[in-house]
Amino acid sequence: MGVHYNKADFITYGKPSLFLDFANKKSLIDRISGNNLITFTRSSTGTYVGADGLIKTAAADEARFDHDPDTGESLGLLIEESRTNLITHSTSFSGITTGTFGSGGTLPTGWNVDQSQQGTNLDIVDYGTENGLDYIDLRFYGNVTYPNRWLIRPGSSVGLTTNISYHSSCYAKLISGSTSGLVVQFSVRGGFNGAALSGIDTNLKRYDGNWTATSTGTYYPRLDVGLNASSGSYDLTIRFAAPQVEQGAFLTSYIPTSGSTVTRTVDSALLSTSNWWDYTQGTAYAEYRGGLESNQNGYGRVWSPSGAATFIAGSASHVYNNRHSVWFGGSSVNVSGQEHLSAFAKNAITYSNNGTNCDIVNVSYPAIVTRTTNSSVTSTTHGIGRNVYGTTNMLNGHIKQLIYYPTILTNAQLQSRTK
Repeated sequence: MGVHYNKADFITYGKPSLFLDFANKKSLIDRISGNNLITFTRSSTGTYVGADGLIKTAAADEARFDHDPDTGESLGLLIEESRTNLITHSTSFSGITTGTFGSGGTLPTGWNVDQSQQGTNLDIVDYGTENGLDYIDLRFYGNVTYPNRWLIRPGSSVGLTTNISYHSSCYAKLISGSTSGLVVQFSVRGGFNGAALSGIDTNLKRYDGNWTATSTGTYYPRLDVGLNASSGSYDLTIRFAAPQVEQGAFLTSYIPTSGSTVTRTVDSALLSTSNWWDYTQGTAYAEYRGGLESNQNGYGRVWSPSGAATFIAGSASHVYNNRHSVWFGGSSVNVSGQEHLSAFAKNAITYSNNGTNCDIVNVSYPAIVTRTTNSSVTSTTHGIGRNVYGTTNMLNGHIKQLIYYPTILTNAQLQSRTK
């Protein structure tokens, strides 16, 4: 949940001049001044998980304060790059009729059966809304006479480009039966991988998979269910919701569509220095997770002043080798740690500026690293979860807290702050 600031913290670290407590307050308001110092924009709507576990929709230019769907933990401010859901019919279902497909049962408008498994049936059992998502319950059952599996297409084809990374995702839940021995996945057909659903249980969860296109062309996204054999029987009912295919090497928040592809535009958060910033010296602290960026060079920024300086950046490689970076004046300090993409990191950096050169005094995560570099910090605006110069180097993750002290904390204070 992040750290609540109290009198004991003031005694330990001194009073900060800026305290953005996104996780606990779910607000852009600075707790020290009581003012909103952040200009937040996003030209489209965007979804997030509410405290009640339901998928919510934030209006254009509304910040998203996300939550863990399983535990309800407040994750703080969500910052993401622009993404497009290539699935054309992921929500707002219409035209559904319950019953056996081909004998009265019909799929939602825009959906199709591209292939059936001989000897088996498909029933449209039910449809509705769960956790804020439109779902359809599908029953697959019978005695197999040929290995062709059921292929259910939720919309139009998608265009793919060779050697580009894509991510497939959907929500799924087991209503009855078992996936044992069956192929159950949401994928883009034509030799590409997707989201494996063989481990689904009785809770509605999101499943996803990353893959790289091996050729350029048009392919169909499909729910793929059945027995990969010429004989046998099965009876499986699953709940299927919110299919998404997006270009990028990692998963982002759900983008609803209802007849055409939809783009969620980039989140932009710019922080005014106002009266809290000290040009001559200071300490910046952040608690965050993320750091990956799509088709961009460099690291996903967490806190980025102008003047060729970046306080804190999440390394694109830290999901693999447990590294984080703190940038200042273009020089980075790689700090070992146990954090990774699914966990939150804590970084703090101190600096002093004599007007020409700006030196890193110390970096803590939670070990102390000393690094000196020449730069200048002349910023009147800081980028939060992005490069201050533009919506590049996106964090693509969550920020729980940003704290700024107009003093240089000691090594002991830095270690305590980031433990």
